[in-house]
Amino acid sequence: MGRNLRWLGLCFVLCFVATSFSGCSLRRMLYGHLDWVLLHQFDRFFDLDSEQKQALRKSIDETIAWYKRDRLPELIRLLKSVKEASDKQSIEPGQLDEWLLTLDQHRKDLVIKMSPQLIPLALTLNAEQLSHFEKRLLDREKKRLKVLKKSGQEFDDALADHIEDIGESFSSWLGPLRKDQEQILAESLQLNRAVLEAQMDQRRRFRSYWLAQLAAKNPDDLSRAFAAMTSQDRPELNEVDRKILDEQRKAWRRFWSLLIPSLDQKQWKKLAQFAGELSQELQEQMEREVSAQRPANL
Repeated sequence: MGRNLRWLGLCFVLCFVATSFSGCSLRRMLYGHLDWVLLHQFDRFFDLDSEQKQALRKSIDETIAWYKRDRLPELIRLLKSVKEASDKQSIEPGQLDEWLLTLDQHRKDLVIKMSPQLIPLALTLNAEQLSHFEKRLLDREKKRLKVLKKSGQEFDDALADHIEDIGESFSSWLGPLRKDQEQILAESLQLNRAVLEAQMDQRRRFRSYWLAQLAAKNPDDLSRAFAAMTSQDRPELNEVDRKILDEQRKAWRRFWSLLIPSLDQKQWKKLAQFAGELSQELQEQMEREVSAQRPANL
């Protein structure tokens, strides 16, 4: 559950889910209906009943209001900074790290904000809903499992397709990666059978830990588990898991450090357009909400 709560973070809804659609009107629609987006995602994982949805909606509304008030201005400033750097086709040393640290802190803040409110929901989950949750987690592993079932040249081809799929996730804000950039991605991630199997083992341990926590329905244990989600010392991780996650972080940092100097003019322009349009739309939405909340006689 920890991994998926982080994935469901509002920051990523704003930065990645909403912006993966090209239509401005659709992005504005998503901004105005983030409560529905987040509720839908929780429902996908847990198949919530009507009472659970009603209780969760209140927590989601409070979290969205908090994020828009306390964190959204900083996100808009970050996007403007990305736009300015992209216009110059140059990112200053340390600037990328600053952006990534800011987004990571937003994720952590969202987890901390929502976690206490999710414990009452967790205590109401029944056996069928936990089974549904497990199935959803397993569904997310199908691509990796499909790759691991191959051997020889078929494995190499399937792994190359898997890496290409990862590269396509950048297309909404950079456009398609060139072949040399796909090679940078492959060399940075250093994926092979042993790495994929180690990642699958780590995910199995994660899945088992959270299913056990949710099934036990111990409020104190759940509180500790949620509280530890933003820490490097998360209880579901062993030393092998921590090494895997640390290597993944280093791999992605290595990828970005090599990708940025390789961007061509078209990709810089795409990134500038992406960041500029999103920051402007979020700013306008925020200003409209502030204006709507003012008394009519002011």
